[in-house]
Amino acid sequence: RDGRANVVGSLSMQMSGYTNAPVSMFIGANTALPFGKQRHSLGAGLLNETIGLFTNRRLLLDYAYKIGVGKGWMNLGLQAGVMSEEFNGGKLKLENQNDPAFPTGNERGTVGDLGAGVLYVNGPWWAGASAQHLNFPHVEFGKDEGKTAVMDIKPTLYLTGGCNIALRNPLLSVQPSFLMESD
Repeated sequence: RDGRANVVGSLSMQMSGYTNAPVSMFIGANTALPFGKQRHSLGAGLLNETIGLFTNRRLLLDYAYKIGVGKGWMNLGLQAGVMSEEFNGGKLKLENQNDPAFPTGNERGTVGDLGAGVLYVNGPWWAGASAQHLNFPHVEFGKDEGKTAVMDIKPTLYLTGGCNIALRNPLLSVQPSFLMESD
């Protein structure tokens, strides 16, 4: 609301110590734009995730517009970006290392990605819905070697909601919330 930038970051290292353990990193920022009634905001994010022999990277740009609805605010957002999917076939341990069905080096495919969402905030509670991969990204690997493997990415839908319950101590509050994700 006040035009300050919001910055968030996270790092997850699950099953640390195991070979090819999952590692996820995200950093993002957004801010209100200082024109009009500050109903516009811009953001950017970077995701880097490694799971086994796969690496997923996304560079995202976000735009949101805020409008008054009833006693609250509805935020309508769009997201556009680039996603890169990589498979490290050089780390495969096969009985037959010359099996043509498996790549022997790194395979990478890059494609555009789109998302959208809506969030309604009314006093202490909020509810929202969003979707990623609305353009059904189609990633192709191995084009340089004359062999093509394809990864079709289906849209993912999210539903969220929650509230802020104030306690007697003004420094404390309870914030129950939920997040549902489609497969």
